[in-house]
Amino acid sequence: MVTLNTAPGDGGLSVGVDPLGAFGSDGTIVIDRSDAFYDPLGATGAGGTVFESSLAIGVNNDDDPSRIFLSEENFEPPAFSNVTETTATSEFNLFGLDFVLEQEVSDFTEGNQRIGSDLTQDYTITNTTEAPIEFELVRYLDGDLQFDESISDTGGRYLNSLGGTVLFETDSGDSGTDATTFVGIDSLVDGQGIPSDYEISQFSDLRSNILAGESLSNVTQGDGEDEDQFIDGEPYDVTLGLGNTLVLEPGQSLTYSTATFFGSGVPEDLVTGGGDIAGTGTGIPVYRFFRNDTQTEFYTTSEAERDAVLNTLPQYQLEGVAFVGAPNVDPLTGTSPVYRFFNNDTGIHLYTVDENERAFVENNLDNYTLESTPYYGYDTQVEGSVPLYRFYNQGLDAHFYTPFAEERDFYVQSPNYEPEGGGDGIAFYVEPVSEF
Repeated sequence: MVTLNTAPGDGGLSVGVDPLGAFGSDGTIVIDRSDAFYDPLGATGAGGTVFESSLAIGVNNDDDPSRIFLSEENFEPPAFSNVTETTATSEFNLFGLDFVLEQEVSDFTEGNQRIGSDLTQDYTITNTTEAPIEFELVRYLDGDLQFDESISDTGGRYLNSLGGTVLFETDSGDSGTDATTFVGIDSLVDGQGIPSDYEISQFSDLRSNILAGESLSNVTQGDGEDEDQFIDGEPYDVTLGLGNTLVLEPGQSLTYSTATFFGSGVPEDLVTGGGDIAGTGTGIPVYRFFRNDTQTEFYTTSEAERDAVLNTLPQYQLEGVAFVGAPNVDPLTGTSPVYRFFNNDTGIHLYTVDENERAFVENNLDNYTLESTPYYGYDTQVEGSVPLYRFYNQGLDAHFYTPFAEERDFYVQSPNYEPEGGGDGIAFYVEPVSEF
């Protein structure tokens, strides 16, 4: 076990992690780890917050639907390396997958004020076999917030600015808009959000279902029929599950990142303007490249991906920020996730907010791979937004997108381009940029 610490005082965290990424007060696990002791803002002193946090894995290539928690697998625990006060690294192999785990704690801030701490765990996973491996990762957290002297809590779900799902547990807060003490989790793949299954339910039902290989229900137990996704009924012993299905080709790698955040305040602020884990709440710049060899376009919200394309793919020409996407789901304005697909035959991307189109592509077009949900589009035109037009070029088998009236007019007048989106060419609405 390694104990990682942020600075003591309000918002501080001390947590004992094992080399597989587990922590918590549950003493039945052989590998040593400890509770996550968090110090809320105000007069309340530090206290334990987590009974169990671990990562479960199931490999879909065999006939066994069950999953295991990494810390319960019967093999010699790996050693830590590069340990500091705030970081630790470890390596291990399981099911033909090499794992390099980097764990780090840091301050969780709003403006210049620390409102909590977070633990980020980055699993870089490489397929060392000669066959593709499809596997599931399920992040599990059984939080026991007892600052109100009870482990009966509430909680809910949001989507963050990177398209990832945020699940959180509040210390019997009345709603997701009330200031309280909370603990939560999220997950990203290669720095981007991808569609995730989730479940918020009673201990210990969720844990047993994860081990049995059952699908997460995508339900928040105790949520009413209102617009939010928050426990409206009586508080209970809350557990959180967040699952992703991933595929790695031989020799291929990806980075699965999961964060645990410990905070004081309004959980909704994680999405609408607070923490550095769930996003800033501001719009998401969308960079556009022109690909010279295929005469097509490529869009990304990732600065790391933007820089990688610039440095390694000379056929792509960066044109700048084409528009700004909405950062999250907003029931007041109405937004939908933008799904990004990769066409394995042509190397060209498809972007859609249409859930029917997303389902059709996933279920019927094997040459398309869903990559991420990088930002959100407005369903209808709101103040300050403009239409994003979508056209199809049959000869190139490619879709083109533009928020610019001049480009739209060019596509409309060209016989090679056909407007999509109900015939008016409008795919969804975005925020414009002043220069392009």
